[in-house]
Amino acid sequence: MNNVAKKFAPAVAILLILVCNDTAIACPTCKNALHSGLALGYAVSVLFMMAMPFVIFAWWVVTVVRLRSKMVELDPETFLKQQADRVDGLSATQPES
Repeated sequence: MNNVAKKFAPAVAILLILVCNDTAIACPTCKNALHSGLALGYAVSVLFMMAMPFVIFAWWVVTVVRLRSKMVELDPETFLKQQADRVDGLSATQPES
C-alpha cells in the first residue's frame, strides 16, 4: 500500500460508515427489536455473558485468598490435617456406587 492510500484509508472508512449507516442498522432482527423494546433485553444478556468470566474469576480468587489466610493462621500441618478430615467426612457421607 502506498502512502496516499495509507493516509486516506481512515477517512474513506469513516465516510463509508456515515453514508451506509442505514444499511448497517437494517438487520431485520435488530431493526424490529429497536421498536419493540427487545433491544434492552439483548443488551442486558450481552452484559451478563460478558460479566460471567469476571465473576467466576473473582469467586476463585476469593476462595484461594480465604484458604490461604486460613492456612497462615494455622500451621501448615494442622491445616492439611483439617482438610484431610473434611474430605474423609465428605466421602463417608456419600453412598457407595
